[in-house]
Amino acid sequence: AADVSYSASAKLAYGNFGTGTAATASYGYANETDFTVTGSGEASGIAYSASMTIDEDAASNAQGAFSMSASGFTYAYDANDFGGLVDTGADGEDDDAGDWMLSYAGNGITASYEVDEASPGRYELMVGYAANGLTVGLQASDDDGDNTAQTAASAAMIAANAAAVAYNADNPNQTQKTAPHSAAALLAAATAAATDADAINTGANPKKI
Repeated sequence: AADVSYSASAKLAYGNFGTGTAATASYGYANETDFTVTGSGEASGIAYSASMTIDEDAASNAQGAFSMSASGFTYAYDANDFGGLVDTGADGEDDDAGDWMLSYAGNGITASYEVDEASPGRYELMVGYAANGLTVGLQASDDDGDNTAQTAASAAMIAANAAAVAYNADNPNQTQKTAPHSAAALLAAATAAATDADAINTGANPKKI
């Protein structure tokens, strides 16, 4: 059986409430009350957790993420609550659009794969590795679900004489290396690498990275 815990919060706020273009013009008082129930446990080496929040406004009642984890891997589901993928809301602000995420952390490696179920083929993939002062990362995403992935080259940081590496998807044998001698030069090299990242076609003739 799961271990169950409860928490509650209440506050009185003053302001012009709302977000973006939907914010009200006049200021006023509003009270906010939340009651949250959380359950967590472990079975057969798999840890799990889930939560539910009751709000003073019934329309704001919500379930928290349901997650399961084992051996460094975590799967979490929470409809429209992961922020790697976003949509522009009616108020002009970004709304989270990710529905589920599979992630891993261990041995210096981090990785996550986020999906928007409402748009088939829409995803964001992030992979990172860190060891001995060196950090390398890769981001690939298809933000509009049209089966086109874009990669952002990562920045590598070494304390003394740092090197930035840019990967060219069109020519895997071509790796450009620069050895900037200052933090400003490293930042410039990292920015250029991200700007020059190539698009990868994941359709009929995918390119491998």
